[in-house]
Amino acid sequence: MNNTKSLKRTFIAAFLVFCLTACVILNESIDSSIVSTQAKEVPAITASPLATLPPSATPARTQIALDDLEPIRQENAHQIAQVAELAAQFPAYYQISPDGRVGARANLTAIDILDMTSGELLMRIPVDLPDCEFGGDRYWVFNQNGSFIALAARDKIQVWQVGGGMIYEAPYDQRYSTDEGTCGADVPQLALSPDGLLLAISGVEYTRASARQYFRIIAVLQNQTVYEWSGQEDEPHGKLYPYQGLGFSGDGKVIQTFDQTRYFVSSGTEYESFRFWSVGDWVEIAPDSQLVLESFNGADLLYALQEASVLHIKQRLNGEVLASLKETGCGQIESCDVRFSPEGRCAALLHVSNSSLSFHQDLLASRVSIWELSSQSMLNQASTLARNLDGMFIADNGQLQDVFIQGESDSSAVSWWTSSYHFNGLLESSPGFISFSPQRLGMDDPDCYFCGSCSLDFTDLSLDCRKGELNLDEFAITFNREAGSLTIHPAGMSKVDVDVPIDLTETTDVRLLGFAPENETTFYCLDKDQRSQSCYIYAAESDKTVATPEDIYSLRFAPDGSSAAYIDRAQKALFIVNFSKSKAAKVSAYQSRAWFANPVFLAQGSELVYLIQNLEDETILSLEWVNAQDGKVLRRAALDMHEIGQPSVLAVNQSAELIAIGDQDGWIYLLDEEKGKLISSWRAHAHKLIGLTFAGNDHLLVSLAESGEFKLWGVQ
Repeated sequence: MNNTKSLKRTFIAAFLVFCLTACVILNESIDSSIVSTQAKEVPAITASPLATLPPSATPARTQIALDDLEPIRQENAHQIAQVAELAAQFPAYYQISPDGRVGARANLTAIDILDMTSGELLMRIPVDLPDCEFGGDRYWVFNQNGSFIALAARDKIQVWQVGGGMIYEAPYDQRYSTDEGTCGADVPQLALSPDGLLLAISGVEYTRASARQYFRIIAVLQNQTVYEWSGQEDEPHGKLYPYQGLGFSGDGKVIQTFDQTRYFVSSGTEYESFRFWSVGDWVEIAPDSQLVLESFNGADLLYALQEASVLHIKQRLNGEVLASLKETGCGQIESCDVRFSPEGRCAALLHVSNSSLSFHQDLLASRVSIWELSSQSMLNQASTLARNLDGMFIADNGQLQDVFIQGESDSSAVSWWTSSYHFNGLLESSPGFISFSPQRLGMDDPDCYFCGSCSLDFTDLSLDCRKGELNLDEFAITFNREAGSLTIHPAGMSKVDVDVPIDLTETTDVRLLGFAPENETTFYCLDKDQRSQSCYIYAAESDKTVATPEDIYSLRFAPDGSSAAYIDRAQKALFIVNFSKSKAAKVSAYQSRAWFANPVFLAQGSELVYLIQNLEDETILSLEWVNAQDGKVLRRAALDMHEIGQPSVLAVNQSAELIAIGDQDGWIYLLDEEKGKLISSWRAHAHKLIGLTFAGNDHLLVSLAESGEFKLWGVQ
């Protein structure tokens, strides 16, 4: 294997995180007597009869009577409270104990611990988990029999006794908790000894000037560090992932670590990355020692290595190839997550392909197959949509036990998700409705990328999502992107053919952002592999391309329809589009640049407000009001950054007396519109706010977190 990129893909295979929604997963036993070189299709599978999902995974339906609420004003801002909430269907996290006795199913706010035999709910642990693009999304781990669980929440490491309570807690510094590109990179990896009394932690610690990797063992009950890596090669260190089974042996006498610096497949000695240490004196043990052989199950001494079209199952002790599985459908790019049965007789492979669906930046696995290693043949396979194999236990006879469940939530819970990067925010599209365009609608169309919109009826919390439709202020448009062109049909108007300057390919998407009836102006971007390549503002009436900005973010239209505004993140500036003049003009901010939060037109439409960052002191953020026609600066007010976090969204009420700011840590701040002074604040969500708007004639403030959680706020 000479392809370095492919080798790296092989190395991080187990870091791939796969999402599970409305999953149909293999749940019936596989007859161990069936051994064949031919694949055998499994009929439709029913879900395990386990407990229901945590409450936040199921939307609570309610009726909202606006007449029972006061308009939100400065004088009652301190009385604002939550009146309703609605959560999108969130793909659950799953895990099963090494012995298959205990399972866990979680969303971002709670972990349910379940008895795998009876389905009994043993306990529920409230938790705040980050929804990250990086790091594997593996936030907790069981001990051998599932009697203890260790977890890494947003800023704390905890150990709980299952059926009991928390027995250990310590803070950790998750510096990259909100940045989209690095969130999850510093979440600690954990392992528990079989008795649950020793906790191994591999993580990152920060000083003012640097970051340092650490590896330490904690005596849980005593809250004492019994071992800490000094940085020397002859001491235990390294991540406890990506390979499964790293950590303590089944008898607790040995700990296995993974030394990333030794992993070079081209050397033929990559197996030397797996190292073994005696618990207590922390002395390295030879891989072929009797203690290692006696302490570990066979599965804990195996690893999978993809080479071209062959999946090799190798021995961690000496690199010996024990089986070579051919025609698995796995590859160096389309790698498979792999799990072994306790004694290493069978392997489960989770398959992903380019045509698979995605959630955030991760692909959904589309198939599970079971292989017998001695005969190097497939026993069975089934269709699935799965994040990874953390929620599966495979027995040595090929039987599978899983903790997956089909969704039993309210039928109104529509499957959608969005990231914040291209998200345009919330819009009160018509009385009683909040509209938004998510990145993904449903899980049945892998090519659907910002291809529709959802409308939330905030009087009864029903959510209607439709592909090929974009809801705008006062009207909706349908659109078609087939045959390399873009055609839109605004309600009450004739169809408009939009000039797309390039031939669309399978990897190029048209992302429709908005349409203005004035001059039939369309805003859209061309994305390749979901990355923006170029954007266009096209006036069909005059067949004129108004502008070709590199980026159009948080597009907003003036109430009178005469202009629009957006942030160009490449130029870090606000742009105003005048439709009558067919011109896009950059707004110059004195000694400042635009902050990446949406601009807001005031109700009368003649002014707009947006956020700017000081060039000389980047810690200073200000609100700036400008004329919506010519971009002339009207006034500026600095924010008190000791009171306000890092803003991500902005809203102004219809009476133009209150400004609402949402930040990256889920806080909402209400400010005086005239001077920008803080009036009230509260922690609204556990995750970054990506949508915020006043609605219902200022009777409601609607917020949306990146996790897909809506909350509605009002004053009784």
